Amino acid sequence: MKNSTVILLILLSVISNGFAFKSKIDSLENKLKTDTVNRISLLNEISYSYWNNDPEKCYNYAIEALVEAKKTNNTRELAYAYNNLGLVNYSWGHYKLSLNYHFRALKILKQIKDYQGQAYSYNNIAFVYNQTGDFDEAMDNFRHSLYLKDSLGDKKGYSNTLNHIGDVFANIGKMDNALDYYRQSLALKEKINHKRGIGYSYSSIAGVYRSKLMLDSAIYYEKKALNIFKEEKHNYGIFLSYKGLGENAFLGEKYSNALNYYYDALSIQQNLNNKVGKVQILSKIGITYAKMKDYKAAIEFLLESINLSISINTKKETLLNYKELANVYAKAGNYKKAYEYFQLYTGLKDEVF
Repeated sequence: MKNSTVILLILLSVISNGFAFKSKIDSLENKLKTDTVNRISLLNEISYSYWNNDPEKCYNYAIEALVEAKKTNNTRELAYAYNNLGLVNYSWGHYKLSLNYHFRALKILKQIKDYQGQAYSYNNIAFVYNQTGDFDEAMDNFRHSLYLKDSLGDKKGYSNTLNHIGDVFANIGKMDNALDYYRQSLALKEKINHKRGIGYSYSSIAGVYRSKLMLDSAIYYEKKALNIFKEEKHNYGIFLSYKGLGENAFLGEKYSNALNYYYDALSIQQNLNNKVGKVQILSKIGITYAKMKDYKAAIEFLLESINLSISINTKKETLLNYKELANVYAKAGNYKKAYEYFQLYTGLKDEVF
């Protein structure tokens, strides 16, 4: 009964957030019909609102903003349209194109001396480099962003970028450096009462402890993050924390618990409509079933993850899934299929890396 109540509360929170998102979008789209003065700005705002929920709509609104900004010579909104196009291409895994758009935005923002916009662009460029493994470039761009945010007195932005620098250190395996930046970020966020940011710092700290296999500490910080994200009704944060708790359980070889957390994450993800996140969770569910020797279920979820990753052209995720599926087929004794997916993996590997 207790579990049913928890699940019901999660679903109600998801539905409530879904309605809030739809209400905000509806309000902006209705305003767009009548407000001709701020039309391009509204197009960009709607585009940005959609990028983590419906990438296609994000793209369409950004293109419309781009066309109208060029017609009216509105350079600021042109830069913001480029940034939105950079974001959506990042979501799709089109990293070179994403960088191209972000650099176009940055060039304009430098010309018009929009320092806040420049800080935002440097951050976006760093995210792409961090994703592609160009960690020196990622660090350099995050530091540019950090300098500008410090100059502008943007403490919230500064605290977030400290956390992002921690992410770069984590990606190159320097966990003590990562933890130092996460704690710096957390201290500033607590000082300015940036609650959602505090949640992200807790989750990041949990990730460091998870990498060190200090699972009790990881669970402690991830649950603190989850509680904040629930208070804030922040679905993406809730999704990340459930994913983190699932990873914890998986590392502790508690595979049934891992599946429960992954299914919770998947439930949240369906409403976020973030297809990249869904690809990742489907893959994790498949890998967990493989550990439980339920190869039929593992193959089913990995194939679903592959099909979705191909449809949105996230090649890095497709590559990882090919490798996992080859391993599962081999364990299941289907060596023909194992060889087929290993060939797909090796064929795509050179293209991705």
